[in-house]
Amino acid sequence: MTTSEKVQAFIQGDVVLAELYGLSNGDLYQIAAQGKRFFEEGQEEKARKVFEGLTALDPWDYSFHTGLGAVYQKAGELDRALLEYDRAVSLNQRDVAARTNRAEVLV
Repeated sequence: MTTSEKVQAFIQGDVVLAELYGLSNGDLYQIAAQGKRFFEEGQEEKARKVFEGLTALDPWDYSFHTGLGAVYQKAGELDRALLEYDRAVSLNQRDVAARTNRAEVLV
């Protein structure tokens, strides 16, 4: 697919931004792994940037929304966390992490 065709497909909603940039799922998951490391190391602002970027690059991947929800939850941004967990669950009903964290926020 040519660049022009990719742009047209993006405009029509047939491809996500990651595909427009030529990023594979493997590339995105490597980036997500780094975001998770940032989160686990207490570098929440870096983790936020990673997961906000990932949700923009591929808004249809539930795990990126779950990761972003966790960042927001830890930052005390509970409304934003709930929104991300809801998005994750709407994309994957079996996302245990999103369901569990969402319940924790609601309690």
